[in-house]
Amino acid sequence: MKIRLSVVSLLFVTLHALSAEPLNINKREFSLFLDKTRIIYNQGDSSESLSAVNKQAYPVLLQAKIMPVNKSDSVNFIVTPPITRLDPGQQVSLRIIKNKNIDEDKKESMSYLCINTLPPEKKSGEKSEKKIGLNLNVLVSTCEKIIYRPTSLSGSPQTEGAKLLWQSAGGKIVIHNPTPFVMTIGSLRVNGKKIMLDNYISPQDSLTINESAEKGSVINWTVIADYGGESAVFTKKLK
Repeated sequence: MKIRLSVVSLLFVTLHALSAEPLNINKREFSLFLDKTRIIYNQGDSSESLSAVNKQAYPVLLQAKIMPVNKSDSVNFIVTPPITRLDPGQQVSLRIIKNKNIDEDKKESMSYLCINTLPPEKKSGEKSEKKIGLNLNVLVSTCEKIIYRPTSLSGSPQTEGAKLLWQSAGGKIVIHNPTPFVMTIGSLRVNGKKIMLDNYISPQDSLTINESAEKGSVINWTVIADYGGESAVFTKKLK
């Protein structure tokens, strides 16, 4: 299961005196700037951190928590502070700390740091409308990968990405990841055709793409590097 960027709408409805005027919709969007797209937590690290900045002109309340990839998985980290107020332009450093032993020492494992920004009911100085109105606050919730890397591993996704295996099965493309690294595809082309792919492949696991291609098709791809950039372009033929 992959947690995607989700947009949750909070509706605050104020019903004033009856009016024949049409419904007014006032929309405000809330977002947060993060300085990383993933956190690489090496086995020997005491903690890792990620900075969040409130880019809005009004204060927001930030909530952060660690989520497992699957509901049955254990949560091996905590984040501090779990909740904090951010004034306009203010920055906070979120610290991720391992609080349990992780048994896996031969491949990477993954969890998520999920962050919500809770908006105020209305902007400072905002006047109430004397008519039927709908105030729509858009809350942006985002989850970033926390990738735990054992010290026994050598290399990195950007160096090992060339080892991905590509096969045609049942009219679809199957990607096999024989490496001990979590692999996220950065760009993908099949016979020159650009394919949009927003997913990752766990270590020693496979991912099926709903895209048909004949055996012998030329595959060009990159993987996302540790700090969010892309690897060199790799090329193989579909088997």
